Amino acid sequence: MEIFTLLKANMLKKKGAFISIMILMLLITAMMISVISVKYNYNKAIDNSFDSLGSDVLVMIRKNNLSDELLASVENHEYVEKVNKHYSIGSSHAIYNGWKDNNGYFLRELPDNIKVYNEKANGFIKEKIIINPGEIYLPLGSKDKIKCELGNSIEIVFTNEISKTFKIAGFVEEPFHGASTIGWKQVFVNSDDLVELENKIGEDKKNFYFYVLEIFKKDDCSLSSIKFQRQVNLDTKIISMSIGSIYKDQSKNYATLIPEIVINVVIGFSILLFVIVMIVVSHNISTEIEMDYTTLGILKSQGFTKNKIRLLYLLQ
Repeated sequence: MEIFTLLKANMLKKKGAFISIMILMLLITAMMISVISVKYNYNKAIDNSFDSLGSDVLVMIRKNNLSDELLASVENHEYVEKVNKHYSIGSSHAIYNGWKDNNGYFLRELPDNIKVYNEKANGFIKEKIIINPGEIYLPLGSKDKIKCELGNSIEIVFTNEISKTFKIAGFVEEPFHGASTIGWKQVFVNSDDLVELENKIGEDKKNFYFYVLEIFKKDDCSLSSIKFQRQVNLDTKIISMSIGSIYKDQSKNYATLIPEIVINVVIGFSILLFVIVMIVVSHNISTEIEMDYTTLGILKSQGFTKNKIRLLYLLQ
Protein backbone atom coordinates (compact mmCIF):
# COMPACT_ATOMS: atom_id res chain seq x y z
CA MET A 1 0.00 0.00 0.00
CA GLU A 2 2.83 2.40 0.82
CA ILE A 3 4.18 2.05 -2.72
CA PHE A 4 0.81 2.87 -4.31
CA THR A 5 0.32 5.81 -1.92
CA LEU A 6 3.63 7.34 -2.95
CA LEU A 7 2.96 6.49 -6.60
CA LYS A 8 -0.30 8.42 -6.51
CA ALA A 9 1.33 11.39 -4.80
CA ASN A 10 4.24 11.51 -7.26
CA MET A 11 1.92 11.27 -10.26
CA LEU A 12 -0.09 14.22 -8.99
CA LYS A 13 3.09 16.17 -8.36
CA LYS A 14 4.51 15.49 -11.84
CA LYS A 15 1.32 15.02 -13.81
CA GLY A 16 2.62 17.05 -16.76
CA ALA A 17 5.41 14.55 -17.46
CA PHE A 18 3.10 11.60 -16.90
CA ILE A 19 0.44 12.98 -19.25
CA SER A 20 3.07 13.60 -21.95
CA ILE A 21 4.38 10.04 -21.72
CA MET A 22 0.83 8.63 -21.73
CA ILE A 23 -0.02 10.60 -24.87
CA LEU A 24 3.12 9.34 -26.61
CA MET A 25 2.40 5.75 -25.64
CA LEU A 26 -1.23 6.08 -26.81
CA LEU A 27 0.04 7.51 -30.10
CA ILE A 28 2.48 4.60 -30.56
CA THR A 29 -0.22 2.07 -29.70
CA ALA A 30 -2.74 3.67 -32.09
CA MET A 31 -0.18 3.67 -34.92
CA MET A 32 0.70 0.02 -34.39
CA ILE A 33 -2.95 -1.07 -34.18
CA SER A 34 -3.77 0.92 -37.33
CA VAL A 35 -1.00 -0.55 -39.48
CA ILE A 36 -1.67 -4.10 -38.26
CA SER A 37 -5.37 -3.63 -39.07
CA VAL A 38 -4.60 -2.24 -42.53
CA LYS A 39 -2.19 -5.09 -43.27
CA TYR A 40 -4.72 -7.70 -42.17
CA ASN A 41 -7.55 -6.13 -44.19
CA TYR A 42 -5.72 -5.77 -47.50
CA ASN A 43 -4.24 -9.27 -47.24
CA LYS A 44 -7.71 -10.63 -46.56
CA ALA A 45 -9.15 -8.66 -49.50
CA ILE A 46 -6.47 -10.01 -51.86
CA ASP A 47 -7.07 -13.57 -50.67
CA ASN A 48 -10.82 -13.14 -51.21
CA SER A 49 -10.26 -11.83 -54.74
CA PHE A 50 -8.11 -14.84 -55.64
CA ASP A 51 -10.62 -17.20 -54.03
CA SER A 52 -13.37 -15.80 -56.27
CA LEU A 53 -11.16 -16.21 -59.34
CA GLY A 54 -9.95 -19.63 -58.27
CA SER A 55 -6.93 -20.19 -60.51
CA ASP A 56 -3.35 -20.53 -59.29
CA VAL A 57 -1.38 -19.68 -62.44
CA LEU A 58 -2.16 -17.30 -65.30
CA VAL A 59 -0.46 -17.86 -68.67
CA MET A 60 -0.43 -15.51 -71.67
CA ILE A 61 0.30 -17.52 -74.81
CA ARG A 62 0.02 -16.67 -78.49
CA LYS A 63 -2.80 -18.39 -80.30
CA ASN A 64 -0.55 -20.03 -82.88
CA ASN A 65 1.65 -21.50 -80.09
CA LEU A 66 -1.19 -23.25 -78.27
CA SER A 67 -1.76 -26.54 -80.05
CA ASP A 68 -4.47 -28.99 -79.04
CA GLU A 69 -1.76 -31.42 -77.87
CA LEU A 70 -0.11 -28.81 -75.66
CA LEU A 71 -3.41 -27.78 -74.10
CA ALA A 72 -4.38 -31.42 -73.53
CA SER A 73 -1.04 -32.13 -71.81
CA VAL A 74 -1.75 -29.32 -69.33
CA GLU A 75 -5.36 -30.36 -68.76
CA ASN A 76 -4.34 -33.97 -68.14
CA HIS A 77 -1.46 -33.14 -65.81
CA GLU A 78 -1.61 -34.97 -62.48
CA TYR A 79 -1.61 -31.72 -60.46
CA VAL A 80 -4.04 -29.75 -62.64
CA GLU A 81 -7.75 -29.63 -61.80
CA LYS A 82 -8.83 -27.74 -64.91
CA VAL A 83 -7.80 -25.04 -67.40
CA ASN A 84 -9.94 -22.10 -68.50
CA LYS A 85 -9.09 -20.67 -71.92
CA HIS A 86 -10.01 -17.09 -72.88
CA TYR A 87 -9.43 -15.55 -76.28
CA SER A 88 -7.64 -12.20 -76.21
CA ILE A 89 -6.14 -9.58 -78.50
CA GLY A 90 -2.86 -8.06 -77.33
CA SER A 91 -1.93 -4.43 -77.91
CA SER A 92 1.38 -2.60 -78.18
CA HIS A 93 0.62 0.22 -75.73
CA ALA A 94 -2.06 2.60 -74.52
CA ILE A 95 -2.34 6.39 -74.62
CA TYR A 96 -4.30 8.33 -72.03
CA ASN A 97 -4.45 12.11 -71.84
CA GLY A 98 -1.23 12.39 -73.84
CA TRP A 99 0.61 9.92 -71.58
CA LYS A 100 1.91 6.71 -73.14
CA ASP A 101 1.74 3.45 -71.20
CA ASN A 102 4.22 1.13 -72.91
CA ASN A 103 2.92 -2.00 -71.18
CA GLY A 104 0.78 -4.50 -73.06
CA TYR A 105 -3.01 -4.54 -72.75
CA PHE A 106 -4.86 -7.79 -73.39
CA LEU A 107 -8.42 -7.19 -74.60
CA ARG A 108 -10.98 -9.90 -73.84
CA GLU A 109 -14.63 -10.36 -72.97
CA LEU A 110 -15.74 -9.89 -69.36
CA PRO A 111 -16.22 -13.27 -67.60
CA ASP A 112 -18.77 -13.85 -64.85
CA ASN A 113 -16.18 -14.36 -62.10
CA ILE A 114 -14.64 -10.88 -62.46
CA LYS A 115 -16.21 -8.41 -60.00
CA VAL A 116 -17.07 -4.88 -61.14
CA TYR A 117 -16.72 -1.91 -58.78
CA ASN A 118 -19.45 0.66 -58.27
CA GLU A 119 -18.92 4.33 -59.15
CA LYS A 120 -17.26 5.14 -55.80
CA ALA A 121 -15.07 2.00 -55.96
CA ASN A 122 -16.06 1.07 -52.40
CA GLY A 123 -18.20 -1.96 -53.29
CA PHE A 124 -19.20 -4.24 -56.12
CA ILE A 125 -22.13 -4.20 -58.53
CA LYS A 126 -24.27 -7.29 -58.03
CA GLU A 127 -26.12 -7.07 -61.35
CA LYS A 128 -24.67 -8.66 -64.48
CA ILE A 129 -22.69 -6.11 -66.47
CA ILE A 130 -23.29 -5.72 -70.20
CA ILE A 131 -20.40 -3.97 -71.96
CA ASN A 132 -21.57 -1.85 -74.86
CA PRO A 133 -19.51 -1.42 -78.05
CA GLY A 134 -16.87 1.27 -77.58
CA GLU A 135 -16.71 0.78 -73.80
CA ILE A 136 -13.83 -0.65 -71.80
CA TYR A 137 -13.48 -1.87 -68.22
CA LEU A 138 -10.04 -1.47 -66.64
CA PRO A 139 -8.49 -3.01 -63.50
CA LEU A 140 -8.74 -0.72 -60.49
CA GLY A 141 -4.93 -0.43 -60.42
CA SER A 142 -5.09 1.48 -63.72
CA LYS A 143 -7.05 4.22 -61.97
CA ASP A 144 -4.01 5.07 -59.85
CA LYS A 145 -1.40 4.22 -62.45
CA ILE A 146 -2.63 6.47 -65.28
CA LYS A 147 -4.87 8.73 -63.14
CA CYS A 148 -8.00 8.02 -65.15
CA GLU A 149 -11.67 8.41 -64.22
CA LEU A 150 -15.01 7.03 -65.36
CA GLY A 151 -16.15 8.54 -68.65
CA ASN A 152 -12.61 9.37 -69.83
CA SER A 153 -11.27 8.09 -73.14
CA ILE A 154 -8.27 5.81 -73.59
CA GLU A 155 -6.61 4.84 -76.88
CA ILE A 156 -5.41 1.26 -77.28
CA VAL A 157 -2.68 1.09 -79.93
CA PHE A 158 -1.83 -2.09 -81.84
CA THR A 159 0.31 -0.80 -84.73
CA ASN A 160 1.11 2.64 -86.13
CA GLU A 161 -1.93 2.31 -88.39
CA ILE A 162 -4.31 0.40 -86.10
CA SER A 163 -5.72 1.73 -82.83
CA LYS A 164 -9.08 2.15 -81.17
CA THR A 165 -10.37 4.67 -78.64
CA PHE A 166 -12.60 3.41 -75.84
CA LYS A 167 -14.70 5.09 -73.20
CA ILE A 168 -13.81 3.99 -69.66
CA ALA A 169 -17.12 2.59 -68.37
CA GLY A 170 -15.96 0.96 -65.15
CA PHE A 171 -13.24 -0.66 -63.07
CA VAL A 172 -12.93 -4.32 -62.12
CA GLU A 173 -11.19 -6.45 -59.53
CA GLU A 174 -8.69 -8.51 -61.52
CA PRO A 175 -6.19 -9.94 -59.01
CA PHE A 176 -3.44 -11.28 -61.27
CA HIS A 177 -2.61 -8.13 -63.29
CA GLY A 178 -4.79 -5.62 -61.47
CA ALA A 179 -2.21 -3.94 -59.21
CA SER A 180 -0.73 -0.59 -60.27
CA THR A 181 2.76 -2.08 -59.77
CA ILE A 182 2.17 -4.71 -62.50
CA GLY A 183 2.71 -3.60 -66.10
CA TRP A 184 0.52 -5.91 -68.17
CA LYS A 185 -3.21 -5.41 -67.90
CA GLN A 186 -6.22 -7.51 -68.81
CA VAL A 187 -8.97 -5.17 -69.99
CA PHE A 188 -12.52 -6.07 -70.93
CA VAL A 189 -14.48 -4.99 -74.00
CA ASN A 190 -17.51 -5.96 -76.07
CA SER A 191 -17.27 -8.99 -78.40
CA ASP A 192 -18.18 -6.76 -81.37
CA ASP A 193 -15.10 -4.64 -80.68
CA LEU A 194 -12.92 -7.76 -80.75
CA VAL A 195 -14.38 -8.74 -84.13
CA GLU A 196 -13.82 -5.21 -85.45
CA LEU A 197 -10.19 -5.29 -84.33
CA GLU A 198 -9.69 -8.72 -85.89
CA ASN A 199 -10.89 -7.34 -89.22
CA LYS A 200 -8.52 -4.37 -88.93
CA ILE A 201 -5.50 -6.40 -87.86
CA GLY A 202 -6.06 -9.29 -90.25
CA GLU A 203 -4.97 -12.91 -90.17
CA ASP A 204 -1.42 -12.18 -91.31
CA LYS A 205 -0.54 -10.49 -87.98
CA LYS A 206 -1.02 -13.55 -85.77
CA ASN A 207 1.26 -12.23 -83.03
CA PHE A 208 -1.62 -10.05 -81.78
CA TYR A 209 -3.88 -13.01 -80.99
CA PHE A 210 -3.56 -14.69 -77.61
CA TYR A 211 -5.14 -17.09 -75.20
CA VAL A 212 -5.27 -16.32 -71.49
CA LEU A 213 -5.03 -19.64 -69.63
CA GLU A 214 -6.24 -19.93 -66.04
CA ILE A 215 -4.65 -23.06 -64.57
CA PHE A 216 -6.26 -24.50 -61.44
CA LYS A 217 -4.39 -26.67 -58.96
CA LYS A 218 -6.02 -29.77 -57.53
CA ASP A 219 -7.18 -29.56 -53.93
CA ASP A 220 -4.96 -32.45 -52.86
CA CYS A 221 -1.85 -30.89 -54.42
CA SER A 222 0.40 -29.62 -51.61
CA LEU A 223 2.80 -27.69 -53.85
CA SER A 224 3.09 -23.94 -53.50
CA SER A 225 2.08 -21.75 -56.45
CA ILE A 226 5.64 -21.33 -57.72
CA LYS A 227 6.48 -25.04 -57.39
CA PHE A 228 3.17 -25.94 -59.04
CA GLN A 229 3.93 -23.63 -61.98
CA ARG A 230 7.48 -24.98 -62.28
CA GLN A 231 6.38 -28.62 -62.24
CA VAL A 232 3.66 -28.06 -64.83
CA ASN A 233 6.16 -26.31 -67.08
CA LEU A 234 8.76 -29.07 -66.66
CA ASP A 235 6.21 -31.65 -67.73
CA THR A 236 4.37 -29.71 -70.46
CA LYS A 237 6.58 -26.71 -71.50
CA ILE A 238 3.49 -24.47 -71.41
CA ILE A 239 5.33 -21.59 -69.68
CA SER A 240 8.28 -21.89 -72.05
CA MET A 241 5.92 -21.58 -75.01
CA SER A 242 4.16 -18.52 -73.58
CA ILE A 243 5.17 -14.85 -73.63
CA GLY A 244 4.72 -14.65 -69.87
CA SER A 245 3.03 -16.07 -66.82
CA ILE A 246 2.32 -15.12 -63.25
CA TYR A 247 1.42 -17.26 -60.26
CA LYS A 248 -0.77 -16.38 -57.30
CA ASP A 249 1.91 -15.66 -54.68
CA GLN A 250 3.95 -13.62 -57.15
CA SER A 251 0.96 -11.43 -57.95
CA LYS A 252 0.28 -10.94 -54.23
CA ASN A 253 3.86 -9.78 -53.69
CA TYR A 254 3.54 -7.20 -56.47
CA ALA A 255 0.14 -6.03 -55.23
CA THR A 256 1.34 -5.56 -51.64
CA LEU A 257 4.72 -4.06 -52.51
CA ILE A 258 3.83 -0.40 -51.88
CA PRO A 259 1.57 -1.01 -48.83
CA GLU A 260 4.27 -3.20 -47.26
CA ILE A 261 6.88 -0.47 -47.72
CA VAL A 262 4.62 2.16 -46.14
CA ILE A 263 3.63 -0.14 -43.27
CA ASN A 264 7.24 -1.11 -42.55
CA VAL A 265 8.22 2.57 -42.45
CA VAL A 266 5.41 3.33 -39.98
CA ILE A 267 6.30 0.30 -37.83
CA GLY A 268 9.97 1.33 -37.85
CA PHE A 269 9.04 4.88 -36.85
CA SER A 270 6.79 3.56 -34.05
CA ILE A 271 9.57 1.34 -32.69
CA LEU A 272 12.04 4.23 -32.86
CA LEU A 273 9.57 6.50 -31.03
CA PHE A 274 9.02 3.83 -28.37
CA VAL A 275 12.78 3.45 -27.83
CA ILE A 276 13.11 7.24 -27.51
CA VAL A 277 10.32 7.32 -24.93
CA MET A 278 12.02 4.54 -22.95
CA ILE A 279 15.34 6.41 -23.05
CA VAL A 280 13.65 9.59 -21.82
CA VAL A 281 11.89 7.70 -19.04
CA SER A 282 15.12 5.99 -18.00
CA HIS A 283 16.97 9.31 -18.01
CA ASN A 284 14.26 10.94 -15.89
CA ILE A 285 14.43 8.12 -13.37
CA SER A 286 18.21 8.43 -13.07
CA THR A 287 18.00 12.23 -12.79
CA GLU A 288 15.29 12.10 -10.13
CA ILE A 289 17.23 9.52 -8.09
CA GLU A 290 20.29 11.79 -8.14
CA MET A 291 18.26 14.89 -7.20
CA ASP A 292 16.03 13.39 -4.52
CA TYR A 293 18.69 12.26 -2.04
CA THR A 294 16.79 13.93 0.81
CA THR A 295 13.54 12.23 -0.15
CA LEU A 296 15.28 8.92 -0.56
CA GLY A 297 16.85 9.27 2.87
CA ILE A 298 13.45 9.86 4.43
CA LEU A 299 11.98 6.85 2.60
CA LYS A 300 14.83 4.62 3.78
CA SER A 301 14.36 5.83 7.36
CA GLN A 302 10.71 4.77 7.07
CA GLY A 303 11.65 1.23 6.12
CA PHE A 304 11.71 1.47 2.31
CA THR A 305 14.31 -0.87 0.89
CA LYS A 306 16.32 -0.20 -2.27
CA ASN A 307 14.16 -2.68 -4.24
CA LYS A 308 10.93 -0.98 -3.12
CA ILE A 309 12.26 2.40 -4.23
CA ARG A 310 13.31 0.93 -7.59
CA LEU A 311 9.85 -0.60 -8.01
CA LEU A 312 8.25 2.78 -7.26
CA TYR A 313 10.23 4.53 -9.99
CA LEU A 314 9.63 1.67 -12.41
CA LEU A 315 5.86 1.86 -11.90
CA GLN A 316 5.98 5.62 -12.45
